[in-house]
Amino acid sequence: MSAEIGVAVIGFGLAGQVFHAPFVSAVPGLRLEAIVQRKGDAAAKAYPSARILRSVEEALGDAAVQLVVVGTPNETHYALAKQALLAGKHVVIDKPFAATSAEAGELKELAEKQGVVLAPFHNRRWDGDFLTVRRLLAEQAVGRLVTYESHFDRFRPLPRENTWKEGANSANGLLMDLGPHLVDQALALFGAPMGITASVRKDRDKTDIEDAFDITLEYPGYSGEHGLRAHCRSSLLACDAAPRFLLHGTKGSYKKYGLDFIAFRYLNVYGPRQPFEAAYMDVIMHFLNRIADDEAPIVRGDGSATVDLVYVEDVARANILALKSDVTNEFFNVASGRETTLKELAYLLIRLCDKEDRLKPEFQPMDSGLVSRRWGDPTKAREMLGFVTTTSVEEGMRRVISWRDQEKAAEALYN
Repeated sequence: MSAEIGVAVIGFGLAGQVFHAPFVSAVPGLRLEAIVQRKGDAAAKAYPSARILRSVEEALGDAAVQLVVVGTPNETHYALAKQALLAGKHVVIDKPFAATSAEAGELKELAEKQGVVLAPFHNRRWDGDFLTVRRLLAEQAVGRLVTYESHFDRFRPLPRENTWKEGANSANGLLMDLGPHLVDQALALFGAPMGITASVRKDRDKTDIEDAFDITLEYPGYSGEHGLRAHCRSSLLACDAAPRFLLHGTKGSYKKYGLDFIAFRYLNVYGPRQPFEAAYMDVIMHFLNRIADDEAPIVRGDGSATVDLVYVEDVARANILALKSDVTNEFFNVASGRETTLKELAYLLIRLCDKEDRLKPEFQPMDSGLVSRRWGDPTKAREMLGFVTTTSVEEGMRRVISWRDQEKAAEALYN
């Protein structure tokens, strides 16, 4: 096995697009080898360096794929995971892990027999509000905890149309959609309970799925002779949502509404894995594509329009700083604070491609929609998060050119 783990993401709906492919492509040690998308070209546009496969069988028969991520509709999780395990692949399954405990137990036994890793995808363990709850409990900030409540409430009185999530199937419904997050967080905090009671029901006037649940986990010996009850609740008829977390203890209470957030305004992000061709394509690739074909890069206007260029590794570092920070509910610019004119950028790319002797930018009339100045003030991010960019524009462009050359060479080899 190579130093990197080759990963195939099965499915490119919401789970594949938002939760799996971006994380796999960003994590050192993982390589997004392939994406299984049965139809359409969204995956190819988003990840041009990944191979786009049209069947699961292609991914499972590929020796370059060691890990399979199942991010497909709920009812397919068990069958696809079993198929991948039988093919000797490590497997990560998006929630729900399976539709029944019997299916989950079978998958666990099969993974052990095959000697491979099988894991659920539990991203909510890293939510800021949950980490705060974990810290407060470790500090005994509310004293001896007696009641823990966790809610995911929404207001959706009418079923959504044209989505499998509202379809009558034992793998669908709110319990399978949000229940895994709430229960997993409770298990991460308190371990396995001694008792469980639950109400899983249909509350809306018209629905094919169970759209509300209340689960109570009993921990009779949580704190010596005293017990704890952990309530996990969710409803699609909660116009006035309950607190996301509610803790009651002998020294006080903690109440948290909504999800914690830090909002970033990304300026001109660039780096490896930018699309070569797309409906909206960054000016860098426009310039590089023409330079590679020995054609002059086209600059609109006199070239004085500016961009605030931020290399993708700096963007990743900003996100990591935000995750580690205690700062919440703030907005930040992820920017260098330095402006580069399009004219300067064109000449820089020509020089880095060693074509100064035969190419110069070609200036054409300004587009009516062209923004003349793109710049962000990084002061707040620097002062509150400790974020500053560290990759110069020249060094970043060298890396982009090197990556593009490698990808084009590999593309030519496959074709």
